[in-house]
Amino acid sequence: MDIYLAVYILLVIQQIIGFFSKSYYLSVSISNKIYLQRTNLFNIGMMFFVSAILFFIAILRSDVVGTDYGQYLYFMDVVQSYRWSDIYSVAQGGHIEYFFLLISKFISVFTTDRYLMMGFWYLTLFVCLAMFLVKGSKRYYIGLYIFFTLGLFNQSLNITRQYVAASILGLGLIYFINNNVKKYLFSLIIAIFIHNSAILGLLLILLKFKNIKKNIRIITLVGILVSLYLTFNFSAVFSALGLENGDIDYARYVISESYEGGMGFGLLINLFIYTVYFIFYKQFTRFDNSAYMWLTCAALTLALNLISINTFIIARLLIYFKIVILISVPRFIDSCIRNRNVKYITYGGLIGVCGIYYMYILVNTSLYNTVPYIFR
Repeated sequence: MDIYLAVYILLVIQQIIGFFSKSYYLSVSISNKIYLQRTNLFNIGMMFFVSAILFFIAILRSDVVGTDYGQYLYFMDVVQSYRWSDIYSVAQGGHIEYFFLLISKFISVFTTDRYLMMGFWYLTLFVCLAMFLVKGSKRYYIGLYIFFTLGLFNQSLNITRQYVAASILGLGLIYFINNNVKKYLFSLIIAIFIHNSAILGLLLILLKFKNIKKNIRIITLVGILVSLYLTFNFSAVFSALGLENGDIDYARYVISESYEGGMGFGLLINLFIYTVYFIFYKQFTRFDNSAYMWLTCAALTLALNLISINTFIIARLLIYFKIVILISVPRFIDSCIRNRNVKYITYGGLIGVCGIYYMYILVNTSLYNTVPYIFR
């Protein structure tokens, strides 16, 4: 627990430095051409330093901490003892993606340490996440703070494959909003290879239709209402479709302190973010051409969150769209709040609320069973 508290203090210091340090133009000469890029090397260096700490926390954790982690370590051992030609059958029998095991098998050529093999996937996660934050928002340090304080970091220690897929999909979104759909689809394919649930990213392709993009507010609102209906009629809808739901007891987690930190705070956050984006959408769009994407992802996060009250399987899908808040929240504040003092007060309030929430769950919960921390 002490190490989590130390990281939190470091992140708070990073926020203070990030607010008051100034960016400058960095010039790079390539082929007799000079490229200017406004940047802040200290902030970027600080972010990579914190990311490195999170990486080492992940790679040094004990195999008795967490939920899916033990299974991942088991597969790291298994792929070493099988031939390359057997990996596909192992993937089929273990109900795990073939590409994930194939890459893991390749890593075993360089090291047979199961923890180092998992370290490769943690490294992939944090590198892609860092690139996503830097490319997606000029206040990337805020995104890293949110990632840590809202429990996304601790959750990623358990469902690593989905977080790796989500971070890759996040990089793809940067290409998407820059109108490079081909690179987005390539990123999506890689994400699906890591975890097939990333196929949900195909939903965002619909935003390329002008009519959908134009009416995105009413479409997302209808989607939220449909998800609300499914929340209260989940069993009936599943029965009508001829499906079975063995996870109906997930509702207990919504009010369980061991999961959300008390009274479904995560659901309230998702509802609040969508509502604010919806109300101030026109103003948001005026200063951010990608507002339609951030509103859509907020709506999908909320919709899946509502439906997940009935099934934990769907709850794990939130991350593909929830990860977007790491860049959309600071972009929203910068776009919709023009007064500098009010902007700083808003950022201060955001840091304060997230900090209070984190302190509460750090003391009162096991943070997705990753506390108390046990080093191997």
